[in-house]
Amino acid sequence: IIGKQTIIVTILFLVLISPTPATSDKKVNVNLYVMSKCPDATSFEDGFYPYVQDLAPIMNLTIDFMAKIDPTAPTGFNSLHGQTEVIGDFWQLCAIEYYPNLASESSYYDFIHCMNSDIGKIPMNAEACAEKLQLNYQKLRQCVGGNGHPSEAQTLLTNSIQRTDDEHVKWSPTIFIDNKLYCKWHSTPCATSSFEGFKDEVCSLYVGDKPIICS
Repeated sequence: IIGKQTIIVTILFLVLISPTPATSDKKVNVNLYVMSKCPDATSFEDGFYPYVQDLAPIMNLTIDFMAKIDPTAPTGFNSLHGQTEVIGDFWQLCAIEYYPNLASESSYYDFIHCMNSDIGKIPMNAEACAEKLQLNYQKLRQCVGGNGHPSEAQTLLTNSIQRTDDEHVKWSPTIFIDNKLYCKWHSTPCATSSFEGFKDEVCSLYVGDKPIICS
């Protein structure tokens, strides 16, 4: 019995003193703060688009929106580019909610990229983009709501605005990488002026086996 106890104690001791392996699957946080009809924001989203799917295994990308709660407005919110922008925010947040997998062929980022192809038509182009990407339009439409009834999208935008305000963001787009302010695109200088540079920054911060795109 003493021999068995000794073995157990020895094993426990070895486990306790063994170094903890470096975490290789902790994704790099990239946070974008935008307005859905802001030309600077859409240009950044579109420029970064070719890298998003390949970076998905190592990047945790979030998008939040800049708007103001206004109970007197038709949507319950106001935004710089008007009520159509608020509804654009609704559609994009609903896509984020229901199609979050950036590694898939039809993620929320693909939906945003499609809508960005003609920002003048946001949000009217939402249905065409959903159909093009084979997303469930009715599910997204139900999330967006309308006709003066409270909707899931209103809750999503309220929470998104809170996250934006928590970071004191006032410029669209503002980019955080690894939980630190990286830059305000077309406002304060970024550490890089190219999207290849943004990709390299994400790759450099990831600890672990890196995807081919980081080669």
